[in-house]
Amino acid sequence: REILGADYHDRIVDAESVSKEEFSRIVAKNDDLCRRLNLQYLWSVLLVNGRVVFTSATHSDLNNPDSSCASFFETHRDPEAFTPALQPELKPAFCSFKNEWGEGRQVLIPHKDARGRTYIFGASVQMDDLNAVVSQTILDSIGIGFGILCGALLLALMLVRSFPKPIAELTAAAGRMATGDLDVSLPLARISELQSLSRSLDEMRQGLKKQLAQLLESEKNYRELVENANSIILRLEPDGTITFFNDFAEKFFGFSKNEILGKAVFGTIVPETDSTNRDLRAMVLDIARNPEKYAKNETENMCKDGSRVWISWSNKAICDAAGTVCEILCVGNDVTERKRAVEALAKEREDLLAVFDALPEFVYLQAPDYSIRYANHSFKQLFGEPGDRFCYACMQNRQSPCETCPTFEVFQTKQPQCWEWAADNQVYMIHVVPFADIDGSMLVLAIGFDITDLKRAEEALIRSEAMLAQSQQIANIGSWDLDVAANRLIWSDETYRIFGLAPQEFVATYETFLDLVHPDDRAMVDEMYSRSLHEGLDSYEIEHRLVRRSTGEIRHVHEKCVHQRNAAGEVIRSRGMVQDITERKRAQEALIESEERFKNMFELHGSIMLLIDPESGFVVDANEAAVSYYGYSKSKLITMKIDEINVLSPQQVKAELELALHEERNYFIFQHRLASGEERTVEVHSWPIIFMDRQIRFSIIHDITERRLAP
Repeated sequence: REILGADYHDRIVDAESVSKEEFSRIVAKNDDLCRRLNLQYLWSVLLVNGRVVFTSATHSDLNNPDSSCASFFETHRDPEAFTPALQPELKPAFCSFKNEWGEGRQVLIPHKDARGRTYIFGASVQMDDLNAVVSQTILDSIGIGFGILCGALLLALMLVRSFPKPIAELTAAAGRMATGDLDVSLPLARISELQSLSRSLDEMRQGLKKQLAQLLESEKNYRELVENANSIILRLEPDGTITFFNDFAEKFFGFSKNEILGKAVFGTIVPETDSTNRDLRAMVLDIARNPEKYAKNETENMCKDGSRVWISWSNKAICDAAGTVCEILCVGNDVTERKRAVEALAKEREDLLAVFDALPEFVYLQAPDYSIRYANHSFKQLFGEPGDRFCYACMQNRQSPCETCPTFEVFQTKQPQCWEWAADNQVYMIHVVPFADIDGSMLVLAIGFDITDLKRAEEALIRSEAMLAQSQQIANIGSWDLDVAANRLIWSDETYRIFGLAPQEFVATYETFLDLVHPDDRAMVDEMYSRSLHEGLDSYEIEHRLVRRSTGEIRHVHEKCVHQRNAAGEVIRSRGMVQDITERKRAQEALIESEERFKNMFELHGSIMLLIDPESGFVVDANEAAVSYYGYSKSKLITMKIDEINVLSPQQVKAELELALHEERNYFIFQHRLASGEERTVEVHSWPIIFMDRQIRFSIIHDITERRLAP
């Protein structure tokens, strides 16, 4: 609070509230405080919109200002770590942690700012540093006590010559104290000097007793901490011999202390080589020679049952007075699942990039500094190898970033963006989305779709629609406009021609229009139009016949109109079109007549004939000759698939089709099974035809069994 100021969090609104220079000064002060207090990290965070963001931090290496450090308002990647402090009563929380930054203890102190938001101060220490401090404290305390005791004994020996008996008694008591009996009673002396010495020894005894109790309690706590820690803790001699193995290590690896202590790590918990063939024996032996190199190390280990696990180790060399490594303290945490997750993520990323590489669209990953972290094959074909070039150099041949860059909106808003981009006479649709790199840093994924053909098609469609509009104006479609109240009918020139009249030959009225309608359709047309007026319909549509006045020819027309109403809802005007559909009508009638002739021919023909759906294989229809030949009823036959009749396998059918193609013949030789079970050799002639508005196969079947059997 002294470093940040009492109102620091009150004035934070967003990521722009604290400048980079101010944040750097805060980090420097935090680093200095961490070094003085021997802390690992010191930080503060703020809860904003469900996120936990940094408001102060320290460098990962307190002695290196260039090491990594969280930035202001950066989202914390492990918000669950702050759960112990997020209680209603806002009490400080002391807890252990084990994550990617190591394992240790931390204190979290929550507060509320002026806006009612929760912010938290936090500090942490590493477990191995804590263990080292506790161990050194115990050793220092025992050394001090032993020194004081020796001094007292020396003083007693000096006085023994002058005060034989009292001194002898005091010496005996001091000797018992030296053996660890701190409950011994010191004798009372009559001589004032000895009384003072006795009191001093007794005070020393009481102090040592209290200090020893504290040391024993500290050692007990240390032992409980080591044994109950959710981490593997072991000690090794430089040659790899195991001298300490905590309870958690026993449970994790499956070895008891009796099985493991005094044994080498090789072949017990460390394989000779890992799955990548790295020589782990050489690595372990190298720890004693280069302990700094392996302060943090991740290796593959093995359990008693042979299963492989990955451990993140923190190793600390214990040296003697000469500086020679005599022991190695190792603290490990199981990272197997994380390792597998990282490997799976890497595999997924590899697979994803392989998919990207196969896409015809160009794909690339861009970092906030404009560098291209990945480019697929299509990108390289279009723009060349990116190498160290920035995106604007690769894609735009520029020396500096573009003035406006939609890609950077994605970095700022974390929302997808899409736009069209033209280059080298090509048009691309660019889709850009946020993309998390494997280390969690933000990139953007950009995919460019070549829409040049689509754009050209759109332009062609616009031109086509314009031509269609023009064609509709000059097509054989007439228009008319009827003023209902004035009974004034206006025809276009094409309408006159459709009715067999010269354009503007006479002034048309509704009655003259009805006179030109075929007598048999006149009443129907009048009734339909009148009903549309009186029943409040918005439109009117009908097909009818007319008699051309110039030739007497009967023509078929399609008419359609819409009504315009006044405020009272009365129809005051009708506007419509009339189209000559005579040729279409004749074609429909001819088609119906043709289909009827085909159906009669099909049903009455003596040859075996089938109509087959080429997609489903179902028999659509069968003539009487087919019913008689196959022995099935017609109702049964038209529910069967041709595969139920043709006994050849799909492979044999395919072979026959290929043979027919090779021999340039339009018939096929198959084996068909009759209802009786008899198999017959048939020659099938088959063509695609349009029947009932769909394409089917028309097949004529000839039985050639006897011909095939003939010599």
